[in-house]
Amino acid sequence: MKTKKVPIFLEFMKKSFFIIGLILFIYTIGQLIAFGMFTDEYERDLLKDRYKEIVSLSQDINVQISENSFYQYLQHLANDDEYIRIYSSNKIYYESLSEVWENIKFDYLNKDISIKPRFFDSDIYMVLTAPINIAGSEYTLQIARENEMLKDFTENSFQILIFTLILGLILSGIGAIYVSKNFINRLRRLTTTMNEIKENGINKRAEISGLNDEIDKVNIVFNSMMDELEEAFHEQSRFVSDASHELKTPLTALHGHLSMLKRWGKNDKDRLEKSLDICLKEVERLKKLVNDMLLLSKAEKSEINLDKLEEINPIIVVDEVIEEYRVLKPNVKYIVNTDEDINMKIDPNDLKQLLIIFIDNSIKYNNKDNIEIEITLKKEASKLKLEVKDNGIGIPENEINNVMKRFYKIDKSRVNNNSFGIGLSIANRIANNYNAKIQIDSELDKYTRISVYFKWYKLYLTKGEKMKKLSLAAIIVTVSISLIGCTNSGVANNGNGNNTESSIQNNNVNNTGDISLDKAKQIVLSHAGLSSDQVTFVQANKDFDDGIQKYDIEFYCNGKEYDYEINAYNGQIIQYDYDMEYDYIQNNNNQSNVNNIAKISVEEAKQIVLSHAGLTSNQVTFKRTELDFDYGIQKYEVEFYYNNREYSYEVDANTGDILAYEQD
Repeated sequence: MKTKKVPIFLEFMKKSFFIIGLILFIYTIGQLIAFGMFTDEYERDLLKDRYKEIVSLSQDINVQISENSFYQYLQHLANDDEYIRIYSSNKIYYESLSEVWENIKFDYLNKDISIKPRFFDSDIYMVLTAPINIAGSEYTLQIARENEMLKDFTENSFQILIFTLILGLILSGIGAIYVSKNFINRLRRLTTTMNEIKENGINKRAEISGLNDEIDKVNIVFNSMMDELEEAFHEQSRFVSDASHELKTPLTALHGHLSMLKRWGKNDKDRLEKSLDICLKEVERLKKLVNDMLLLSKAEKSEINLDKLEEINPIIVVDEVIEEYRVLKPNVKYIVNTDEDINMKIDPNDLKQLLIIFIDNSIKYNNKDNIEIEITLKKEASKLKLEVKDNGIGIPENEINNVMKRFYKIDKSRVNNNSFGIGLSIANRIANNYNAKIQIDSELDKYTRISVYFKWYKLYLTKGEKMKKLSLAAIIVTVSISLIGCTNSGVANNGNGNNTESSIQNNNVNNTGDISLDKAKQIVLSHAGLSSDQVTFVQANKDFDDGIQKYDIEFYCNGKEYDYEINAYNGQIIQYDYDMEYDYIQNNNNQSNVNNIAKISVEEAKQIVLSHAGLTSNQVTFKRTELDFDYGIQKYEVEFYYNNREYSYEVDANTGDILAYEQD
């Protein structure tokens, strides 16, 4: 069934009332629960105090008081709100006269103090059950006490609480109505403003209160929209006026000459010839005006998809336009400055139209005998700049922002009728279609410079430039990965990371000739964090493998065998690993490795190898982590990847010592 819609005022008031009422209701219930918990704790404390008092007297029977006196004491305690019962499994020692005991069962197995609520005849009772010793016999004591405080509250204050709740709901309803009306009134003011705009014009604006709330934001957006709409209306009005003026001029000339020819001019051959020439000239003006308007309309409606355009060489288009103008205006000097091998994605017709508009204006608005037009096409940072500069009459500074408006002319009298003031509007629209920006600089009687900045720099790269940049990027990435890998490994070696990093930087950048053998030894010792007097070299040979000259260097230190491959041209570490000798392991791990249960966990082994490599868990991808038993030794085999390098480790599962590691 379709839900019936209600006015926004009622909807807002209903929801506001519901929320405020719900808050009041929850608050009231919370207060009642808090009060109930307080009275419950209070009654429990009273029962515990009474229990301690009775137990204390029961221990003094036959010492300070008699059992009969104790019995009389129990009778004295009995009143309208508190009842006592003492019993065992075979008899009732004492029981106060009350109907409450009919609803409270005997508890013979209870050995601890328990206090539980019981409901009887719409009243709440707290019942304590606990053990008691009387004259050497074990009994169970039960004390039932009515919750007087809660009862008094419900009898005396509950009506006030309900009245307060109802009053709060009424006030919340009034508050909801006030808030709703305040909200709706601001919307009504906006509606009133819209109606005034509808009746009186678009110069009215919505009121901004200054609160910067959602209503103000709506009003701000509305005012901004109306500003743009008013500007569009003014622009349209000016466009119609200017277009009418441009059309009226040739039509008036046509009407005048044709009327004259009809009356008497057709008999005068000279007058007839001149009038026909003027009429043809005005018809050409009308034709050009209509074509320009159609071109502007097309440019405003067209959407350019850069991905579907082919790259062109803009220099070809520039040369083509200049050749056409040299035929029409042979006295104009053209200066062309372009970067070599530039490609860009643009429709050749659009680029040609831009050049024609700029060059045509440069020729029309030039009072010099020697007209010079300089065309520049070059890359600047992340942009490509197309610039046309002339030595013409220039543009006043206060008119520069207006010249791209449709039919706008600096010459308000429109004496110069060889232009319609629509060319730069077409150019601006074409530039916008290519995400480009036009900038105009000018100085009166000196020059006018129009620059078009295309922002999509990546599209201008030639294939050769792209290959150069890709190759350079690949080299940079490769060198960076190598330096990072070596630096990280060096940092992890016995606190000698700083020396390692310095050594790598000093030796890997040497690209002027071969690395000597002694230099290669220093590189591997620095990487391992050792010195020449600590190690024993067993091999240091120069080899040629996979088109690379490299040194194979092996040495021993403290039972470890180190194996390095060094690029003999630039000193880069291609590969390295080390293994702990088996005899050394046996001599130093006779006791720690005979256990069948590994002392080092898998996660601890991972942390050991990561710490050694100078890496963290979120930097690497673990390939394999296994517990193995080899040569009487429990060990973890850990493999992981980082920056296209494969690291392999063997870690003693009992001591955590690194037995071997390799990096490829």
